[in-house]
Amino acid sequence: MEFQKREVKKKVPAGNDIEQKLLNWPDSFYRERDPLVRKSLLDAADQNNMTPEDNEFRRKLLKIRYPKIDNPSLDQTDLYLRAWMDLRFLATDGGGLFGRGLNPKKVMKVLSGMGYDLPADKREERLLYEELYHLGMLYIALCREDKTYNSLLLGLGTISETRQVNKIAAEFRNVGSNVMKKYHCTEEAALFSKAVHNAFADMFPDYAELLTIEDN
Repeated sequence: MEFQKREVKKKVPAGNDIEQKLLNWPDSFYRERDPLVRKSLLDAADQNNMTPEDNEFRRKLLKIRYPKIDNPSLDQTDLYLRAWMDLRFLATDGGGLFGRGLNPKKVMKVLSGMGYDLPADKREERLLYEELYHLGMLYIALCREDKTYNSLLLGLGTISETRQVNKIAAEFRNVGSNVMKKYHCTEEAALFSKAVHNAFADMFPDYAELLTIEDN
């Protein structure tokens, strides 16, 4: 007989917790990091007939961002975070000989995979903005919590807060605007740039000017 390993049980958010968070709907939806809790909040909002005109589009974006969201027992891959990494790669990619690979379609393909082409009106565009803003806030939180990201050379201590913010700002410039300038799609990607830059500025209001630095 083989050893039987127990599987990790996924935590299901308690009903009372969801009801409490629902008091601040929809702000609570955009402050929540856990995909399953976000879905539970959205389900509860639908059950209570709260902002039904917006929730249909929110659900579309949720399923794009977390493809396995309907299977809570599975790991929830965040495709928005993957898209962020793709944009970061494009920002540093040389584009091949004479820059012939700098086709704006490369950036727009990444954004399209985030549901960027879905909005049919200003209301849906605003909802997409909120989800992209959530990505920016989440990425900042992950950077601040990552010990490797914040460690000094050879892991001897951690970097200062100022150095940490400068490091995060440099990445937000690259992903939020430099890659768009490089691939000549600044106007087309303006909503994404606005959302992630505003996330940084709201998280670090004293350092918002770092987003305007021109990188060589």
